[in-house]
Amino acid sequence: MLIMEAVVETYDAVDLALWPAAAPSADRRLVLSGRMSPLEVGTDMAVLTDCGQDESDAPAPDGRAGVRRVQNLLSVDLAIAPGGIQLRDTVTDVVVAPPSPNSGLPVTHPRRLPL
Repeated sequence: MLIMEAVVETYDAVDLALWPAAAPSADRRLVLSGRMSPLEVGTDMAVLTDCGQDESDAPAPDGRAGVRRVQNLLSVDLAIAPGGIQLRDTVTDVVVAPPSPNSGLPVTHPRRLPL
């Protein structure tokens, strides 16, 4: 069976200390699903909150840094997370993944989706 999975690249989540996050996998890809652990959700949030930030946006390492990163994410209409769609064949266990890091996974804020 061929399965399509949304994945994010977790290179930006390395050494995150703002909240608990999972250790990156060997291929640095995180499959997004309803079965993610709380630590995997933390990793995905680290990647998403890093979208659109540069070195000048880096928050001071204090207790409110994580809150500021989430507030910044909520203030944008569209964030492009590194990643894409990968195909996985469950019979042969072959995975065809998006090229890295040139592809992206668009993330639209839920309250701004067209009706």
